[in-house]
Amino acid sequence: MEMARVKYSVTPNMQIHEGLATIYESGELADFTVIVGDTQFNVSKIILAAQSGYFHSMFLGKWKEATATNVTLVDEDPTAISDMLKFLYTGVYKPTIPSTPEAQIATTALATTTDSGDNTEANKAAIVAHMTQYIVGDKFFIPALRYASKKAFSSAVDKLRDHAVLLDLLEEVYASVPDLRTAAAKCMVRHLEPLLLDERFKKMMVEVDGLAVDICGAVLRYDTHARTSLSNAS
Repeated sequence: MEMARVKYSVTPNMQIHEGLATIYESGELADFTVIVGDTQFNVSKIILAAQSGYFHSMFLGKWKEATATNVTLVDEDPTAISDMLKFLYTGVYKPTIPSTPEAQIATTALATTTDSGDNTEANKAAIVAHMTQYIVGDKFFIPALRYASKKAFSSAVDKLRDHAVLLDLLEEVYASVPDLRTAAAKCMVRHLEPLLLDERFKKMMVEVDGLAVDICGAVLRYDTHARTSLSNAS
């Protein structure tokens, strides 16, 4: 019996990822289990090894897990790992945002580039999620996840209007996620004129290692107006 031909308006990549997402949700064709705390994720070695340098080495190297059927990831957050695995299967970057009343609008607010509202709590929640995914992507050697989370981080940071929150973020980035320093410094440049009047910011420029250099570098690369502000402040 001849099958009817159906025209699809999706790309081959979309079809592949939709199929992989269905397989992941159903647990079909899983040949390995990732254990995080009390949570188990049934996965396919080939999906992980193809995109993660960490799992590629684990499955194809001389690790004991190469012949095992599971691995326990210590000191990892189940939600962060779940988001990572969904990204590997679907190709869609959509980290879990904490479901506080203020943060529930984070996804919508961050997706709207023309949004002028000060959704500070929503942005803060989203920024933490992006930072977490960047750390996970870096730890498990997943370049695509690092790229997606860094891009989303920059977009979210750019929407912050609260200078105290910006400075809190800056301290956190320089303390725990140094690879995001450039993106954070670029954002600071956009707010440089009022920040230069902030005593806390001035103190951080002196005390936080590398911050002053990064800010100056960002000024030179991105913002002619900020160069004038920095010159006047000095």
